[in-house]
Amino acid sequence: MSQSSGQHNSTSGASDMAPVSDPQVPPRIGAGHPEYNFVQSVMEMQKHLGEVNSSVKTLNDSINTQVKILNESIGVVSTKVDSLVDWKNKILGGAIALGAVLAGLSFVISQFFTYFDVSVKQPPESEKSATSSEAQKTK
Repeated sequence: MSQSSGQHNSTSGASDMAPVSDPQVPPRIGAGHPEYNFVQSVMEMQKHLGEVNSSVKTLNDSINTQVKILNESIGVVSTKVDSLVDWKNKILGGAIALGAVLAGLSFVISQFFTYFDVSVKQPPESEKSATSSEAQKTK
């Protein structure tokens, strides 16, 4: 009996060291399983997630197309604005140049009249009284 108890001890010691387990196989989840509704809702969420991903991709493509169109429009407007700014600068420069020319011309004209006596002479008193008496006679 001592041998059998020794053998028993050796087998019990071996089983403590390396327990043998059955392979784990996931249970089949069917209509009667308690987690069936959970699994079904997860599958529906995956289906809806695929639809959402498809919608997001479609929206992203649409937005990218609109961004390209807007960038092209911005480019066209930018060139038109640049052209208008160029014209504004040309007109402003022309106005400044014209102002400088007119200022120079007015200076030349004012210097020209300093050399000549361009004043209106008043008639003498005798002529004034003659013209005033004639004006009274005609009335």
